[in-house]
Amino acid sequence: MKKVSIRGVVYASEQALPRDSNIIFRREGGSSSRVGSIKSIFQLSYPTPAGPIADDTFLLVQQYSPFMDQEIQFTYTQFGFAGGFLCYSRKWSGFHIIGSEGVICHFAKTTLQQYGGDLMHVLPLNKVTINPPSSISIVIPNCLNR
Repeated sequence: MKKVSIRGVVYASEQALPRDSNIIFRREGGSSSRVGSIKSIFQLSYPTPAGPIADDTFLLVQQYSPFMDQEIQFTYTQFGFAGGFLCYSRKWSGFHIIGSEGVICHFAKTTLQQYGGDLMHVLPLNKVTINPPSSISIVIPNCLNR
């Protein structure tokens, strides 16, 4: 597959749409997030113990190597998840096959020339949908009439 929609957001392989292939993900059973690029997307059909056939989507992700200098990293991580963090832009630490539930979000990739020129800033891009129940009224104050 060239692309897939996960929780209403389109993710694509690096060959199809390079910008939509940059993801923050979590391996099954893992608690820490990782950064990578989707190399391939595929669907697998298999029988379940209960009998019916299940269809699941999987992604082959190449992981970027994390940047380990904590003093420089703190420039970004002091702001939490919203501040992003640094990774190597041309160093890889392996491949992972993850299920679609392992995808956290896209990230914006900005290469840096400092610290040897092989770094990138990773800024998480979360897409949030707010659908309030019909019984809740949202009031936006009119600040222009003051």
